[in-house]
Order: sequence, then C-alpha cells, then structure tokens
Amino acid sequence: MSDAPESAVPIVKAGITGHQKHLGYIAKIYPDRTDVELSPDERHTNRQDVLHGGVVATLLDAALGYAASRHLADDASVAVVTVTMTVNFIAATKSADVVAAGRVVGGGYKTVFTEGEARTVDGLLLATATAVYKRGKPKQA
Repeated sequence: MSDAPESAVPIVKAGITGHQKHLGYIAKIYPDRTDVELSPDERHTNRQDVLHGGVVATLLDAALGYAASRHLADDASVAVVTVTMTVNFIAATKSADVVAAGRVVGGGYKTVFTEGEARTVDGLLLATATAVYKRGKPKQA
C-alpha cells in the first residue's frame, strides 16, 4: 500500500505454495516492504458474508514473512518460520480488493521483527499486525 519509487521493480511471487494457489494472492517484494494482494471472492468470506478474519491474518503473515525473507536475502529465498504474530482487527469488507503491506523494523541473522497493515484498495484499514520470524532450515535436496 506504500508508494514505491517508480524505479522499484518488485520480485513477484504467485502460485508458489499450495496455500497461495488456493487463496489466489500475489506477493510483490520490494527492497523496503512487501505487498500481498488479493481479490476476494465467495471462498474468502465468513458467515456474515464479509472477508474472513483468518484470510486477512494469512495475507498479513505472508506479507510480513516475505519482508523478513527479503531482509535475510536479496531474492527473498530464505525460509522463515513465524514465531509469534499479533493481529488487531479494525474493520470488515465485503468484496473490495485487499493489500497487506509488511516491513521489517529490526532483527539480525536469525530473528526478524516486522509490522504491517491490511487495507482495501480504497484505503479502509482492516487490520494491523506485528510478528517475529526465525530463519528456517534450508530445504534438503
């Protein structure tokens, strides 16, 4: 949701995991933040016919996690594991496109601290989050 410089070209990740494919979100990873975008449909709603809070939390976790991974490697290839995440839900939306933006606020080689927010493309604040990520183990060949 932040204004990226015109010269900033994001790393785009789409359909990387089964979960990402199922939900249908796209991650755009910039040097200073990550935006995760979703165009919700009926798969993403709850009993009140609004965007499910778990989906909002998932988008925030993805945005914050990709930001943490980008902090650890320029190509965002380092696996990270969520240690803790706090989500504060502010508002609900029925069908507006959503962008969850995450950024790193501190950390080092093993642990990364992040914060972010989820908004509709119209600017309605849906939720805020903070999270801590731990460097994961490399995949075994």
